[in-house]
Amino acid sequence: MKVEAVPVGWTDDMDDRLRVSAGADLATIKQEVRQGIGQLWECRKDDRPEAWVVTRKDDDAWVIVLGEGRGFFDYMPLFVRYARDNGLALRTHVKRRGLIRMWERLGLHLDHYVLRG
Repeated sequence: MKVEAVPVGWTDDMDDRLRVSAGADLATIKQEVRQGIGQLWECRKDDRPEAWVVTRKDDDAWVIVLGEGRGFFDYMPLFVRYARDNGLALRTHVKRRGLIRMWERLGLHLDHYVLRG
């Protein structure tokens, strides 16, 4: 089975594909990808798209901005390995406890909570 994450450009159908994960930040994320600040990745298994991830580099960290689709444990190790191979910390923001547990299985740890009122 061939598993890969391929950098792609933002196309019009990405608005609908990433609307749930991006939420109110969709326009900003789209603009950052189009300006080259962020990178959109198409995650494929045997050349079939299954997921999309947006990343960006912040100082010494590689940030997973969002992910949409399926195959977390197929694709996220690719991103973790890339960050480690390049001496970058990996950072992501999650809202669901289940995602915290999934990231912990890949060697990341919870750093802090943010509470809003």
